[in-house]
Amino acid sequence: MLVAGVGLLLAGCGGDDGADEPERYRLEPTRDCLEQAAARVRTDGLDFVASTALGGGLSADLPENEVTIAFGQSRADALRTEQAYRQFAGEKIPIDHLLFRRLNAVMLWELPPTDKDRATVLNCLEG
Repeated sequence: MLVAGVGLLLAGCGGDDGADEPERYRLEPTRDCLEQAAARVRTDGLDFVASTALGGGLSADLPENEVTIAFGQSRADALRTEQAYRQFAGEKIPIDHLLFRRLNAVMLWELPPTDKDRATVLNCLEG
């Protein structure tokens, strides 16, 4: 119990200063930006974790990959979302190459993302 509390406390503090980041990312502007970048975006038919995310979720088909983004209301929500994906993945899925968390958003890629696809998604998260 103490370990879990310390982990949540550290997650709330964050490892970077975050000075140039917004307080949290939002689904609607991210969806609009991805659509302008010619991605096919949908909010239905998501996996269980993304479909229950407190800030909503979306899936985007990019030219060479697909990403599901689950939005929390806070960094703590994103940490719980990341933990859920890791729990469901099991040991045979290379989740460390597919799962990324930033602020309140958790991104699960179908394949390890290229620099271009990752940049597109991160630019859209940031507006």
